[in-house]
Amino acid sequence: LLIVDCRSRMSATGNAVMGKGTESLGHYRTSTIQFLEIANIHKMRSSFARLHELQCRPARGGDYLRLLEETQWLRHLSSLLRGAVACADAVHARHRSLLVHCSDGWDRTAQVCVLTQLLLDPHFRTLRGLCT
Repeated sequence: LLIVDCRSRMSATGNAVMGKGTESLGHYRTSTIQFLEIANIHKMRSSFARLHELQCRPARGGDYLRLLEETQWLRHLSSLLRGAVACADAVHARHRSLLVHCSDGWDRTAQVCVLTQLLLDPHFRTLRGLCT
């Protein structure tokens, strides 16, 4: 079993210190934990709001790419995709079972899981499959 924690190791450790949920490998002797380092919902929302503001402004030529980078939106998308690729690789190439979670089970967990499913199932990578 591969336990995939969408949080950063630091966030998981901080939650454990406060008595919140985290895994102890003592309970899962043959398992490993992989931290995906995906930002929390608050950082994602803030980043998306900055992206939205940028898109509502008139384009400013060369400034646009710098301003886009400052939103960190592409960095967040990249972290979700890297996490999904790691999960898909674990299932497909290494034949591992997964337990995917984060501190609250909201967005990051669902996003990583659905992207992993899209990567693993060729049907859903077609236009017909995407429509179903």
